[in-house]
Amino acid sequence: IELTEDLIVDQLGARPWLLRLPGGSRSARIDRIVADHGYTSMLWNLGSGDFQVDSPDAVLDTLTRVLERRERENGERGGVILLHDTHEWSVEAFPRIVAELQRRNCALLEQGEELYDIVDDPSLFFIPRADASPSEAAPAAIPRTEVLEARQRRLREETAMRCSVTATL
Repeated sequence: IELTEDLIVDQLGARPWLLRLPGGSRSARIDRIVADHGYTSMLWNLGSGDFQVDSPDAVLDTLTRVLERRERENGERGGVILLHDTHEWSVEAFPRIVAELQRRNCALLEQGEELYDIVDDPSLFFIPRADASPSEAAPAAIPRTEVLEARQRRLREETAMRCSVTATL
């Protein structure tokens, strides 16, 4: 953890505070180590299967099936997507995933549904653990309703513009 932290600080000039545990593996011991280093664990709930495939098309196909199944079986939309930046096909799949979510947003906008929101700042949902003990969960950031509504309004405006431009092409 320390070596990676030093590299990130050296390259970016800022200390990270989120940590994705390899394989999502957690235990009391690991939770204590993570907390002792002042990190907040961040897990995911949407797998892209990028560690099982070897092309950006396969990553997008897997994620698309996962999204469709979650919506069909659970009525849920959205979540945290796991991608490994160590695979070039995952990096290449990322803009395709964004385009797919934007395409879906065009249909959702027409239906008056909540849109997919690509959050580029995880502090909207996660906050630094600070002095929380290893045995307790790091405090959750609960976004205020008006913040989420403002994000959806902005996203609806952007989506309406993008979808109308796409429709004319």
